[in-house]
Amino acid sequence: MLRHFLMNYKIINDIPNASLKTLHRPIKADKRREVSIAIVDDQPFEAARNLTTYGYKIQELGDLKSISEVASFPIVLCDLMDVGAHFDKNAHGASIIKEIRKNYPATYVLAYSGSSGSDPIVRRASVYADGFIRKDAELEEWTETLDEYISNASDVREVWQRIRSALVEERVDTKDLLKLEDAFVRAYLVGDGELKDMSNISKNMKIGSSARSIVEGLIASTLFKLITGV
Repeated sequence: MLRHFLMNYKIINDIPNASLKTLHRPIKADKRREVSIAIVDDQPFEAARNLTTYGYKIQELGDLKSISEVASFPIVLCDLMDVGAHFDKNAHGASIIKEIRKNYPATYVLAYSGSSGSDPIVRRASVYADGFIRKDAELEEWTETLDEYISNASDVREVWQRIRSALVEERVDTKDLLKLEDAFVRAYLVGDGELKDMSNISKNMKIGSSARSIVEGLIASTLFKLITGV
């Protein structure tokens, strides 16, 4: 009975390797331009001009007033000092990164600062960020790191695992998880970048507000359009 039930649902491993659209390193400039990268910093981002020359699509947002400002970005770079005034100003950028991780778990967040990795604020942010880089790092380190993040963000299996883990933490029922995964996989296979079925299914589910926000955040993001190539 259970086996028959499961056969009605597609899971992430049902996506054939030949259908994967993961961007592999080294990533060419024209592919880098397909991925929007948000910068959260109260000061102009010094590396922006050079990174744009290398093909990265950089958008400077300043200090955030609402976490929804980064909803559509697959990758966010966040300064750790003198930002977060509208969140927990004592925690600086760590407070922003924590909220991004909570609301948009599939979004990749790179923390940066002029401080070393041993700084207390850096250590606090590292709990939630995907990585840390010094603000004055060589351009080669910046490009290698961003290419790695673009590659990960374009990996449909990696993206779903991050979403699934967050939904499990929110105690979403196993059957509801299966339904969401099925909708996610089918959308990928047919190139539905809008995740229409997943949106409709989630609206009828009895899930908590945090879990619903996670699903809605994925739907609002350009991330799924990136991994489907539409």
